[in-house]
Amino acid sequence: MEHIPTIIVVVAAFAAVVALLMALGTLRRALRQRAWRETPAEIVASEVSSRLAPRSGEGPQTQFGRMFKPEVRFVYEIAGQRHESKTHSLFVNESSSDSEAAAVVAHYPVGAKVTAYVDPGNPAAAVLDRSIRWSTLLVMLGVCCVFATVAVVLGLRLR
Repeated sequence: MEHIPTIIVVVAAFAAVVALLMALGTLRRALRQRAWRETPAEIVASEVSSRLAPRSGEGPQTQFGRMFKPEVRFVYEIAGQRHESKTHSLFVNESSSDSEAAAVVAHYPVGAKVTAYVDPGNPAAAVLDRSIRWSTLLVMLGVCCVFATVAVVLGLRLR
């Protein structure tokens, strides 16, 4: 039992590092997309999908709710070769409210001519929205800070 606080410190420090690496990796990918080439594309499918997901509780007490996500597929051509992508954005747009997903779907109706951003090193990779969601990155950094604080506070108490 005496090693439990030490284990908690190690786990919290590890979780802080993982959260930081995830945030930095996401930011790096988002910044790389800024250099992706603009290419004409066409929307071929656009709909809101949903799934049942646990919201709270455990075991038989688990409560479920619907999670909604925009599903947007588009086609584009690079060097005479047709490609299809379903990656709307680097950031996942899943929400418990269908209004955000519905807004994305409304913005990309089937048949719409749009601009896709294509990775010049991998033409099969493309997105429609390359904007950075700072709120998502701030949440990731906040999680990092929480775990780091737990590790530091418990580490100082162990001295």
